[in-house]
Amino acid sequence: MSNDMRPFSTYPEDRDKLLELAAKAANSDDVAATELADLVTAILTDEQAVLDAEMFDQMTEEFSQEVEQSWQTFKSAIPAAVVINDNQPGKTAIIEILADPPTIPVGTKLFTAPIKA
Repeated sequence: MSNDMRPFSTYPEDRDKLLELAAKAANSDDVAATELADLVTAILTDEQAVLDAEMFDQMTEEFSQEVEQSWQTFKSAIPAAVVINDNQPGKTAIIEILADPPTIPVGTKLFTAPIKA
């Protein structure tokens, strides 16, 4: 058997034709034809179930990544801190951390929002 064999799902017209022929053979009086039809139908059905499960897993992972990205975007839009007193010496200010729990890693860059006039 060649390593470049692909599942029937990559050839939808062949898959449909096989299922059509299997349905015709299943209605025959020939026991061997009926058994072959049952076997072909079972193989194609199992293959489709596996492909559906793989596609579901891939879609679930992609959806999970989208949700995580959306959550990170949402969190980045929430204020992390507010300036309480900017009358400190040099370039320092006292801030109130709004995050819960109230921790922000040292070195976190805080961006300002536009000031409303």
